[in-house]
Amino acid sequence: MYVGDVRGTIEGLLGGEAFFQDIDQRLAQGERYERGEASIHALARAWNVNVPDVLVDLEAMRIVRAPDVQRLSDEDRRARLAKLRGDRLVRGGEPAPDPDAVNRSVIASQRIEGIDARGHLRGMPVRERS
Repeated sequence: MYVGDVRGTIEGLLGGEAFFQDIDQRLAQGERYERGEASIHALARAWNVNVPDVLVDLEAMRIVRAPDVQRLSDEDRRARLAKLRGDRLVRGGEPAPDPDAVNRSVIASQRIEGIDARGHLRGMPVRERS
């Protein structure tokens, strides 16, 4: 059986040229990540997915950062430590709860325990039990 134009067949099945443009754009953004020019969170926002999904996609594209790209420069390290110290001093050493982290933790716990704890979170919808 002759398949013919493989790209044309794929375009017809997967949404046309836009599919390949999306793949090409993701590959280019992934290469920027590989060089250290883009963060994993920036890719997640651009691709409209969560960070674990970005990591799976990058792995599938065989895109990884070299250890030298992952390593902080002395200047970046000093800047990050100064920012952390400043934040700690402003708070007086008291904890600063992150509402997003609290929501993620509660949702993860409810999935593990098989309960619906969203009613305990402010602003979260509650699913009615049947």
